[in-house]
Parts: sequence; C-alpha cells; structure tokens
Amino acid sequence: MKLYEIVEGLVKLKEMAEEEEVCDGVIADTLEGLEGEFEDKLEACGELMRQWEVEADAYENEAKAVANRLNQQAQLRRKNVERMKAAIENAMRATGKAKVKTHLFDFAIRKNPPALQMVPGTVPPFEFLIDQQPKIDRKGIIAALKEGRTIEGCSLVQKESLRISMGKEKKDE
Repeated sequence: MKLYEIVEGLVKLKEMAEEEEVCDGVIADTLEGLEGEFEDKLEACGELMRQWEVEADAYENEAKAVANRLNQQAQLRRKNVERMKAAIENAMRATGKAKVKTHLFDFAIRKNPPALQMVPGTVPPFEFLIDQQPKIDRKGIIAALKEGRTIEGCSLVQKESLRISMGKEKKDE
C-alpha cells in the first residue's frame, strides 16, 4: 500500500468513527493495521531518505574534490603563463628589444595606464567617496525583536518543518 493510500485510510477511518456507529473492535483492528503499515512505510521512507542524503553528500564531496583539482590545475597554468611572461619581458629588456614580431605573435613592452597608489591610512576628500546602498542587518533586527523592541514592518515568524532523527533503538545498535 502506498503512503497516500494509508493516509487516506486513516482519514476515512477517523471520519467513520466520528460520523457512524462502528464496532470498537473493527476500528481498533483497522487502525492497528493501518498505523502499522503507516509506521513501516515511514521507516522505509526514512531509510531511503538517509541513503539519498549519504549519496548526495558523496556526490558533493566528489564534485568539490574534482573542482579543487581542476582549480589547482587552472592556477598552475596561470602561474606558468605569468612566469613565462616575466621571463620573456626580462629577456626583451636584457636584449634592449621593446618589440618583437613572430609569425603568430607580436611581443611589445608598453607603458600601462596610470594606477592610483595611496599611502595606507589616507582618507581622500569627500568628493572622491562613492555612495553605497546600506545593507540590512537581519541578525540585529531578529535580536532586537527577540528583546521585545518594535520595528515597523518587521516581525518574527516561527515556521515548522519535518525533522527526522534516528530512534533510540537504532542508535544503540
């Protein structure tokens, strides 16, 4: 029997017990059977969900490991490019050549655009400061509301969710 069928059976049994006169023995037997199936079905669902969680964690760990390995390879290649550029620049400077043309590439030592260099601790004039959007301190608002403060447009909402934990019997095994 599927989970939704068991739930439907439990709901119908409850409705029958409320609306009709049904023998207590029939209700007890039916309820016991459906609840037993319901618990067995929930346990099977719990085991399946636990297996999926383990598999999802394994996939995430494998994906992270692969991503780390690929990122390391990318960083290595970028460092190799930078080292080779530095070696070429040093060789060109040592030989006094500012430009070299080959069949595929043109190499040239050129001036970069001016870059700003500021002494640490320097505060530029107000006209050079950029306005930025304020950021909401959600944790601060939650703490203030918990302390009893009233903040317009804000309230604490208590939600519910299903939590599944391993029963005592399973932990002892």
